[in-house]
Amino acid sequence: MSEMKMGFTNRLWNQDRKEFLLVFGVMMFVMLPVRFLLVEYVSDNWWGSFGAISAIAVLMVILVKKNKLGRFGKMFERQMLKLHQKGLRRKVVFGNMIFALIVTGLLIYSINAGDTIYLDTKMEVVEQAGGEEALQEQLGDIDKMYEQITPEQILLALIAIPYLLVAQFPYFASLWAIENDLTHGFLLHFATVAFVETLEFFGILMFYRFALRRKK
Repeated sequence: MSEMKMGFTNRLWNQDRKEFLLVFGVMMFVMLPVRFLLVEYVSDNWWGSFGAISAIAVLMVILVKKNKLGRFGKMFERQMLKLHQKGLRRKVVFGNMIFALIVTGLLIYSINAGDTIYLDTKMEVVEQAGGEEALQEQLGDIDKMYEQITPEQILLALIAIPYLLVAQFPYFASLWAIENDLTHGFLLHFATVAFVETLEFFGILMFYRFALRRKK
């Protein structure tokens, strides 16, 4: 009897996990292309498409409430409600989002600070490295650099990052600003995309929490 109960529980868990992955996969599949299209053809500012994605989220709630999404709508509502229940899933999802906001927000601030507040420090670091041309050459030989890096150097670099952040923030910001220059702004672009996506996704989940809450 206990084995049958355990097997039934496992089947429910597997089904619930599949629903969870399906729902969030569809959300990302719908929202990410829409955001890229808006940035490409409407505005090159990622913040400019903030409201459009929220409008899609509201539309999904309306369609769910009117039972226009069929079986997927029921799965969507069920997973949104479960996500806000106390448990490991909620801690993992919201914990990861908070961590992502902190990391990407810090990266955005550091790059901007390195290009403005700590510009003198940034130029000092560039000069010590031999100038921008030397840095570009090093970036071009990055594959060779990776081959020469030892595990001890990687460990020291990982230790240096939090140290610079706490004790030498001007150099921390300057290094990220230089890295952004070397990638032609891609680093800041990537951090902004990740920050905006995470922030909006967090807001959407909060909206779903109240919009799809069942009446007692």
